[in-house]
Amino acid sequence: MNGALPEAARDVALLVARVVLGVVLFAHGWQKVVIDGVAQTRDQFEALGVPAAIASSAFVAFVEFAGGVLLVLGALTPLVVGLHLVVMIGAAAIVHASNGIFAADGGWELVGVIAAAELVLATCGAGRFSVDHLVLARMRHRPATAAPTAEPAAVGATGRHEKTEPVADAEPVTSAFPVVTGANFAVRPEAPMFGELPPTSALPEQGGARPRRIPRPISPLQTRRSEPRPTDRTDDPADL
Repeated sequence: MNGALPEAARDVALLVARVVLGVVLFAHGWQKVVIDGVAQTRDQFEALGVPAAIASSAFVAFVEFAGGVLLVLGALTPLVVGLHLVVMIGAAAIVHASNGIFAADGGWELVGVIAAAELVLATCGAGRFSVDHLVLARMRHRPATAAPTAEPAAVGATGRHEKTEPVADAEPVTSAFPVVTGANFAVRPEAPMFGELPPTSALPEQGGARPRRIPRPISPLQTRRSEPRPTDRTDDPADL
């Protein structure tokens, strides 16, 4: 029982408070603008000792007249509350504070109640049944990114619009030729440069046989030296 009202009941209470306060403000603004008129309202402000009576009367009449309508709709509630709080503070300080509390004696009773109600609206907001709530809900559901726009079609030689395909970005020339650095030629100690020879124990053994000798290749020079030199027939004594 001591907790806050449920959300639905709180929205209804804010709606009632906002409508009642908006009607009161609109009635005061209507009186200053339509019934009394701007000139008579200015004379009243001058009689009460309000500084800059012309500007002050116009500002108060506009805030109460337009602000009352906006409060009933629940639109721009923080702005309306802030502007009318300035009016209430000025009225209490200049006119009503010296007359006590009761409104019958010209005290700040009515001014204080209106200012307190506006502080509640400024703290809790306008509620779900308001224009402010609808605007905020629509802004939250708006997509973060806009839809991509269609690419303009190119005009061909025939005069018709032809759809152009996007051209892929060409790779840089150096991409086919990687940069050669010293790290590419680093010799790994664990990797042998030449194939490892098998150990002698892994070779097949030949039982008792002598190892086969591999003949050395004969160079052409040695072949020419090993050929017998032909004899000169003139040296043969039989031919003489």
